[in-house]
Amino acid sequence: MMFALCLLRTFHFIYGFLLFVSSLCRHPSPPISQKRRRIPKHIALVLVPHIDLGSECLVQSVINAVAWCRSVEIEKLTIYDEHGASAASLPFSCT
Repeated sequence: MMFALCLLRTFHFIYGFLLFVSSLCRHPSPPISQKRRRIPKHIALVLVPHIDLGSECLVQSVINAVAWCRSVEIEKLTIYDEHGASAASLPFSCT
C-alpha cells in the first residue's frame, strides 16, 4: 500500500512538472485584433448591470459588441441578462 502511494505521488509530481514546463513553451495568445484562421459563427454575451453605470452603459456595450461582430464577420450574437434569460438573439449577415 505504501509503495503504491509513493509511486502515485511520484507520477503526480512528474506530471505536474511536465505541465509546468510545457506551459512555459506555449506561445502567448495573439491580440484580439489579429486576423484569425477560424472565426466563430456564434458569440454569446452576458450583460450584468452595474448600479452606478445605468442602462446607457449596457446599451453602448451591445452597440459595441454588434459593431465588433460585424467587423470580424461573426454571423450571430446572443445576449443574455444577469439571470441567464435570453435577452436577444441578433442574426445579421456580414456581406
